[in-house]
Amino acid sequence: LIIVGCLRTFTFGYFTIRASSSLHDRMFEAVIASPLHFFEEVPLGRIMNRFSKDLDYCDDMLPRTLFDFLQLMLMIVGALALLVYSIPWFAIAIPFAFAIFGFLIWAYMPASRYMKRIEGTSRSPTMNT
Repeated sequence: LIIVGCLRTFTFGYFTIRASSSLHDRMFEAVIASPLHFFEEVPLGRIMNRFSKDLDYCDDMLPRTLFDFLQLMLMIVGALALLVYSIPWFAIAIPFAFAIFGFLIWAYMPASRYMKRIEGTSRSPTMNT
């Protein structure tokens, strides 16, 4: 059990480091390939903030969030399987519950994106070059 846990941790760490490095390389190539008017319109502080925030999420928040997500999804699947096994009629309610949660996520995401956009704009330092 300890060996499997260590193997899972090292594998997860390896792939998150590869993903972070790939994200940085692709972001850097996209910024370098941008036309000159992009640099005239977008402040340097906003570009730097975008790099640092995205890489911080990829290095710090994404592995923890993904690990928690996978663990919780397996727990939910196990609980639903046990519930359907013990009360078969409950299988009828599961699609309706997923539809309700899907609607709530659909309604929440635009507001969340808008708030993150405002936060990113307000956090970017003002740098004139």
